[in-house]
Amino acid sequence: MARKRHREYLADIPQCGICSTTVYQHEKIIALCGNYNSTAHIALTEPFARYPLKDFDVYMRERYETSFADDNSPNHATSPEFCAMHLGCYQIVQQVGHVADEESLNRLWILTAWKNPWRGMERLRLSNDIIDDEVLEKTARFGGIPLLCSLPREIIHMIKRYSEDSVFWRCMMAIRLAAWISRTSPQPVRAMPLRSVFSWERNGELRRIEPLSPPLPVIKLTIDCEGIRKMERLPTRPQYSGRWSRPAKHLAYIVEDEASLEGVKVQLKDGRFRLKLPRQLRNVRLHVWNSPTPPNLSLCMVYPKKIMPIQRFNVVELSEIRGITFYLNTTVVLAMHIHLTEQESTLWTDKAVLEEKRPDAIFSEPIRVYLPLPKGDRITYLGANGSDDRLNVIFVRMEKAGDITIGQRQPGTGEDKVLAAQSSVSLVYCEPNKREMLPFFGAYQASPATLDVASRPIFAEIGANRMGRFTYYSWASLDGVSSVRIFYEDDFEFCRGLMFYYENGASRTVGDCRVQIDREATVDKPTQICFRTKVPESENGENGIGTVCKLRVEFEHHNGHDERWHCLPFRGIIRFWIAGGFSWLSVEQ
Repeated sequence: MARKRHREYLADIPQCGICSTTVYQHEKIIALCGNYNSTAHIALTEPFARYPLKDFDVYMRERYETSFADDNSPNHATSPEFCAMHLGCYQIVQQVGHVADEESLNRLWILTAWKNPWRGMERLRLSNDIIDDEVLEKTARFGGIPLLCSLPREIIHMIKRYSEDSVFWRCMMAIRLAAWISRTSPQPVRAMPLRSVFSWERNGELRRIEPLSPPLPVIKLTIDCEGIRKMERLPTRPQYSGRWSRPAKHLAYIVEDEASLEGVKVQLKDGRFRLKLPRQLRNVRLHVWNSPTPPNLSLCMVYPKKIMPIQRFNVVELSEIRGITFYLNTTVVLAMHIHLTEQESTLWTDKAVLEEKRPDAIFSEPIRVYLPLPKGDRITYLGANGSDDRLNVIFVRMEKAGDITIGQRQPGTGEDKVLAAQSSVSLVYCEPNKREMLPFFGAYQASPATLDVASRPIFAEIGANRMGRFTYYSWASLDGVSSVRIFYEDDFEFCRGLMFYYENGASRTVGDCRVQIDREATVDKPTQICFRTKVPESENGENGIGTVCKLRVEFEHHNGHDERWHCLPFRGIIRFWIAGGFSWLSVEQ
C-alpha cells in the first residue's frame, strides 16, 4: 500500500519554490523535505541536478525516503513532501535573509511548499506578476542596470514576461522572499475545519463564523503564484459572467458549495493559508478554474465527461481568441493550447505535453492540428465522438471556412455528440494530468439551442482518403486563396503544414502547423503549386504506411524542378496526410 501512495503525495515540481519559474532538467537544485503534516521541514538535501521529470519522484523516494523518515508521523507509510528550489535562489535567500537555523528554514518551507494550495496538488504554473519597487531597485542596482527602474511599469512588466526565466528576475524574487523572512516574526501553526472560517486574506486577519450569522454556503478561493491569496463566502453560486483569463495567467479560482468540501481543514502559519484534505476524497470536490464565476458543469454539453474530485478546468470565449492547437496521437486528442493572438507560440504547452510520453502513444511526438479562428469567421456547430472516455474526433463547422474534422472517428463509437449549435459558444475543457488524455471537452451555453437530430450536420467520412490507421488526414480548398503560410521542419526544405487565408476572411490549415515555433514563409496570391516527396536514404521507419517520406512544396515553377515534381495551377482541393516521419499530399482539380 505504501508504494501506491507515493504518486498521490509526491507532487510534480515544474517550478522553483522561491522564484516560481521553471526548474529545467539538469539545473542545480536543492530540496526541503517536510514533516508528516507539512507544517515544518525535517531535512535539507545536498545540491543535485534535476533529473528528467519522469525520474524525479523515483529519485527522491529511493534516495531520501529512508533517511528523511519522520519519526513523529502517525503513519510511517505516508510519503514525505519535497519542495525543490534553484540552488542559486536558495543561496541568495540564505545570504540576504540569513536563513540557516532551523526556525528560518521552517519559515522558508512554509513560504515555498505552501505555494501549493494543498499537499500533493500538481503545480498550477501560474505566472508571477509581482514586482516590488524597493526590491526591483536593489536588484537593478546590484545587476548594473539601475535605469530599468525609470521605465514605465507597463514596460517593466512586458520585459519580465519575455524574460521570466532570466537570472535577474529569479534574483529579485529571492531577495524579496529573504527580505520578508528578515522583517517578520514567526507565527504558530493553527488548524481548524474549513466550515468554521468566514473569510481570510493573505497577511490579514482570519474571521471565524459567528454563531448567529446568516448562512453563506458557497466558498470561493482565489489562488496566485504564492498559494491561496483569499478565502471568502458567498450567499449563492455566481452565474457565469463571461469573465475569464488565459490558462496559466496569474490567478485561479475555486468556487464550491460547502457541502462539497466535507472533512477539509485549513492550516495557517506566517500569513499563509493551506487546505488539508481528508484521506478519502469521497465527499470532496475541488475544481480549479480560470474564471471567478465558473459555469455550472451540469449545463455543459461535453465529451468525454470524466469528472474527478480534483481537476483543473478552463472556460474560454471562442469569440475572443484567434485559434486553438490540438495535440493528437493520431486517433486520440491529448491536449490543447489556446491562442489569444495569431502570433502566440505553443512553446510552454509543448513542454508540458512532451515531458511524459503517454503509455499508448504511437509516435514519440504528437501531431499538432491548428484551428484558426479569425475575426471574420465564427463557429456555428461543435460536435465530438470518441470511445472508452477518450476524445477521438472533433467536428467544427465554420460560417465561412466550412466543415473541419480534427482527429479520426473510430469504428463502433455510435452517433456523434452535439456540443454546441449556435454562434455564441463558451468552450470548456479540463487540463489533463501527466500521462492522461484530454478528459473533458465541451461547451457551455447560457441558453442552449435545441437542435433537431435530423438537421444535425453530417461530416463526411474519410473513407477512401484514409491512408493507414495512424495517419492523420486533412484537406482544404485552393479556390479563393489570398495567401498561404508554409510551416517547415528544421530547415526551409521540407514542409510540415500549410495555412490558407481566403478572400472572404476564412482560414484553414492542413498538416502539422506549429505556430511561432517552426520556420515559416508566406506567399501572396499564389498561382501555382509544385510538390514532390522524398524518401531519405538513411531512414526507414514505421508510420502507418510503411516508409519515411518528406514533402517539399513551392508555389512557382522554376528550372530546378525535374520530372519528380508535380506543378499544377493553384485551384481545386488539396489533401494532406501526416504521421511519424511521413508527409504526403495530392491536389484534385
